[in-house]
Amino acid sequence: MTPDTPPHATPGAVPLDGTRFAGDPAALYRRLRDRHGPVVPVTLTGGRPAWLVIGYREAHHVAGHPEIFARDPGTAGHGGPPSLAALDGDAHERRAGALGDALEATEPLGLRRAAERAADALVDTFCARGRADLTADFAEPLTARVLTGLCGFPDAEAHLVAAALGAPPDEGGEGDEGSTARADLTAAVAALVTRRRATAPPPGSGDGRGPDLVSRLLADPRALTDEEVTRDTTALLTTGHRPTADWIGSTLRLMLTDDRFSAPVSGGRHNAGDALHEVLWDDTPTQNAPGRRATRATQLGGRSIAAGDLLVLGLQGANGDPEIRRAAGADAEAAFWVTGLTGISTAGNRAYLSFGHGTHRCPFPAQEIAETVARTGVEVLLDRLPDIAPDTQGGAPSRRPSPWRRGLAALPVRFQPTAERGAGGR
Repeated sequence: MTPDTPPHATPGAVPLDGTRFAGDPAALYRRLRDRHGPVVPVTLTGGRPAWLVIGYREAHHVAGHPEIFARDPGTAGHGGPPSLAALDGDAHERRAGALGDALEATEPLGLRRAAERAADALVDTFCARGRADLTADFAEPLTARVLTGLCGFPDAEAHLVAAALGAPPDEGGEGDEGSTARADLTAAVAALVTRRRATAPPPGSGDGRGPDLVSRLLADPRALTDEEVTRDTTALLTTGHRPTADWIGSTLRLMLTDDRFSAPVSGGRHNAGDALHEVLWDDTPTQNAPGRRATRATQLGGRSIAAGDLLVLGLQGANGDPEIRRAAGADAEAAFWVTGLTGISTAGNRAYLSFGHGTHRCPFPAQEIAETVARTGVEVLLDRLPDIAPDTQGGAPSRRPSPWRRGLAALPVRFQPTAERGAGGR
């Protein structure tokens, strides 16, 4: 094999299948880096060739240069306007700008209170049992309840949307539009958009502070169509729900099993922020993100990339790049280097690529919302159940086998049964 060999002709191309990532992906990325360097030839479902970019500099370059590495038209979906994931240039800026503004108008204190109420209500459903599965009983429904409320779904409908969000994730990375659950969710969002349109002010006539996300999108001066609002709201729910739930689950697993956080748990809960960001470095919910096509022949990490080649951003692999991990340390010179490279402050070592980079990076308001939901959920749970511990009789925490998303299929725990707090107890 030579570095210039295209992925479809590389004898050692690595199948990107879920079983390889169910165990220790960090060790897998180390082996891939040792054997192939920062750009790895892989094959996707159906034998499709691609490049997996696991070097930090290389992933940063790909995500930051859409003129060379454009969004893959295959992420456009089926029918209707293309998704944000498939857009570049002015079209992307218009839709992404509207979504970012609508998210930024979310009131932080109200969001935290909504997350606290939802977390307390969920703990009430299992606190008297003394046992729970924190994935199915807490992390997934918590995220679904808060996000559906944020979008404007009434409580009476939130559980229907939550059921669609809780369906098993697809194994294709960014889209599962052919699934029944996704179709049900899209229909529910479309109905909500229709109801909100009937009472929404003309686009651009309001102050941008509508009562919910859908109302704000409809009133945005960029005049999004109902189909565009439906598309972007559905995408927000699907791309926000699973990673945030997995972020909560992996953080709770870390805090319950690592002595730095679990001894004692009642004190360790004050380190929830540290645990959340350690997960984004070492166990990020979105391991790999597909969807880039080379627009022309170019060089990347010692490889010759042909026009039309598909690239997969190896976010976790890039986070584990030894070069960036050394640079993200406490050394002042290294910290300056990282800041200069990414434009992101290294305070708290947050130079990870877990939220992406460039124009398709997760909008900053969405990151803040996800962190508020995750941190609030972790803190409420540990406050309500201070003696919580892994339930060895319930089985070990199990991972979903996927090369795209890293999350716990189950997180069994035990604790001293306690009384319900009831609605409005916080």
